[in-house]
Amino acid sequence: MAYIGTSPTAGQYRKLDSISSSFNGSTTTFTMQVGGQNVSAGTPAQLLISLGGVIQQPTTDYTVSTSSLTFVTAPASGLSFFAILMGDALSVGTPSDGTVSTAKLASGLTVDLTSGSVGAPSLTFDANTGLYSPAEDEIGFVEGGVEAARIDSSGRLLVGTTTSPSSSVSGAQLSNPITEACKFSSGSTTSAVNQIAFINGNGTVGTISTSGSSTAYNTSSDYRLKENVVVLDGAIDRLKLLPIHRFNFIADPDTVVDGFIAHEAAEVVPECVTGTKDELDEDGNPVYQGIDQSKLVPLLTAALKEAIKEIEALKVRLDAANL
Repeated sequence: MAYIGTSPTAGQYRKLDSISSSFNGSTTTFTMQVGGQNVSAGTPAQLLISLGGVIQQPTTDYTVSTSSLTFVTAPASGLSFFAILMGDALSVGTPSDGTVSTAKLASGLTVDLTSGSVGAPSLTFDANTGLYSPAEDEIGFVEGGVEAARIDSSGRLLVGTTTSPSSSVSGAQLSNPITEACKFSSGSTTSAVNQIAFINGNGTVGTISTSGSSTAYNTSSDYRLKENVVVLDGAIDRLKLLPIHRFNFIADPDTVVDGFIAHEAAEVVPECVTGTKDELDEDGNPVYQGIDQSKLVPLLTAALKEAIKEIEALKVRLDAANL
């Protein structure tokens, strides 16, 4: 049972040993016992006391401190005494705002809420912002009276939509990557849209955008972001230094692919590789290098242009020689 205040003690209701033989009109404090053994009361309200057939009022007529019972007025000699030690009386009331800490809540506390609705969330932060349950095993996040996001019964996080994004439904979806870990849709529009933007302290440094029929993976390239621009020359000589291999990944031994070794490529085009050769983390585990092969395109293009220039020059010489 959840409670606020002193933990209740149930099932005591024990008769205290009589202390009437000690009444003398001057002594006010007595020891409470049951069967000759000291007992304690948590609060005065835990005792039902009668003196001379008159019920005494807790706190007003007597107080308690562990096993000590103190009367405000000393009982007169010969006065009868009868007392029952009960379970704690629960102080029922409304605590002030902000006064109940987590330490005062019983472990395993559960709270049952109604399902609510978009217009009236069951758990609110203000009048029209909060949480509700649109269906069994689903949670809706409401902001300003509009459902902004939902976790559906399949565990998918839907943002800006209440159903999976599609060619007609705009929004975003994150889910268990069994088939599609992420889905982003601009709905029925076919105009250019940035589906994802990558931003750091310098601003937007890349986007993934879609148009009517294609997807573009964009990195920042505006001339206004660059300086010291010169022609790339000597590309063929650099390209010849770039080893190209066929190999398979250890995790996929049956698939042979063409490609590069990261640290070898870094010696020719450093910007195409991330990470450091043979790097380990603090636990001694490998931190593997990666490669962005698109960063090789400028070198390949420059080398091709140099090759075309040489081919054209050779062709002129051949034509002049009537060969």
